[in-house]
Amino acid sequence: MPVDINVYNRPDPGSFGYNLYTGNGSTTAFAVPFGFPNKGKVAAGASSPYIYVYVDGVQKTYTFTDTANGTVNVSPAPANGAKVEVIRESGLGLLQEFTDGSTLKADTLAFDSNRQSYCIQDTYTRVKALGAQFDAFKAGTSNEYNFTGDGSTTVFTLGTETVTGDGRVIVFVNGLRQPTTAYNVALNGSGYTTVTFSAAPANSAAVSCLVWNSPVFGSTVIDDGSVTTNKIIDGAVTFAKLGMNATGTNNQAIMKRTGTWAASTILPSDISGLTSFVVANSLDTFAAPVNNLSLNNQRIINLANAIGNNDATTLTQVNSLISTATTALNLSTCRFVSGTTSVSSTSFGTVSFGFNLDTLILRVNNGNGDVGVRSTNATDTGGSSLNGSIYNPAALFLLRRSDFTSALRLQIRQNAATSPVSNEHEIEIQYVAGGFQVRRTGTVSTSYTLTYFAATNFLG
Repeated sequence: MPVDINVYNRPDPGSFGYNLYTGNGSTTAFAVPFGFPNKGKVAAGASSPYIYVYVDGVQKTYTFTDTANGTVNVSPAPANGAKVEVIRESGLGLLQEFTDGSTLKADTLAFDSNRQSYCIQDTYTRVKALGAQFDAFKAGTSNEYNFTGDGSTTVFTLGTETVTGDGRVIVFVNGLRQPTTAYNVALNGSGYTTVTFSAAPANSAAVSCLVWNSPVFGSTVIDDGSVTTNKIIDGAVTFAKLGMNATGTNNQAIMKRTGTWAASTILPSDISGLTSFVVANSLDTFAAPVNNLSLNNQRIINLANAIGNNDATTLTQVNSLISTATTALNLSTCRFVSGTTSVSSTSFGTVSFGFNLDTLILRVNNGNGDVGVRSTNATDTGGSSLNGSIYNPAALFLLRRSDFTSALRLQIRQNAATSPVSNEHEIEIQYVAGGFQVRRTGTVSTSYTLTYFAATNFLG
């Protein structure tokens, strides 16, 4: 689409009623160095119908700071990097009318002459601005996308185009160009350009969208610090764009130390208040461990005495319990010995261990496992280990020195029956100085293994 006109790069800032500034986030006063109708006659704190102020393309209210009308005040201050334009709009309407016989004053002629000059300058400035756009159109190409409205559809996808911004897309409905306020240009979820109308085009309406692909538009130099978050599409900045995949390992974060951003392991000092929070809270306020807890070869100190079976205890408590048990068992004078002996002969065999016993614990085994034992010549004392009518099913038999002042006969019953069969399985045991004697007395020739624990002063 060639356009055969003379073109220019852009309006000259400061010439013919146009001044361009860049906001810094704090400046609110901007000069008006050019003339305009009635300049110097507008009161401070008021505005003029011939001066307009735009910030990033949006018209803003303002007031003159002085009666000379040389400076406008914009509040709040334009953001850092914002584009601030002060523009004269002289208008085209008739403001002066001369009649026959009227007095012609110099001020009236000057106002009318100046206004005509301002109008010519304003027109020149706008033609130069349009020249830059025509230059971009001449240097680029265009793609046209046509649709038919149905009265309800508001979103139209422009093929695989990826351009954004209203300035790159011109929209027509039934041949009439639509104002940019009637639609919005953005990328859809697939990254393609869409035109979204604020009101759906009528049924059967011809919708035409013209996309300009211009190297001038594509190579526009963006001033440093001029891109705000509103200009960046959500999700457009990836980790790759930030260079966050260049260094670092798992479990590291990007943080700034000594003035440099880098991947680093997070330290407690990096989190404000973490150390004081941990110190101020006791361990019982934290979640219970789910794995074994290592103390790294350190001690637990200031521990209370144990109460429950699973409680940790102190060395003092353990020593106290050992001392109590030692006193009860009289271990200081206690002597004990353990061993085994075979019982197969009907003659007494002597087991000697060098001291006179007062306690003897026996377990009898016939080769097939432990067997039940009971005494046949002890008095039933109602619960004594020498119960005369019930076999000891635990196979352990406790004898005190007073239990066998004479020979003590023990019946053996492999199935711990409530009564033996005559005296077919019996052994006899008796005390002797320095040990004890044992023999088989039953009618059945069965060999037994007798495991014993003998002691003196063991139970006091």
